[in-house]
Amino acid sequence: MCLGTRATVHPPLVLQS
Repeated sequence: MCLGTRATVHPPLVLQS
């Protein structure tokens, strides 16, 4: 759950993951 790292690259993927 890399919300801090992934949120900057692709927010949509974090929400679905």
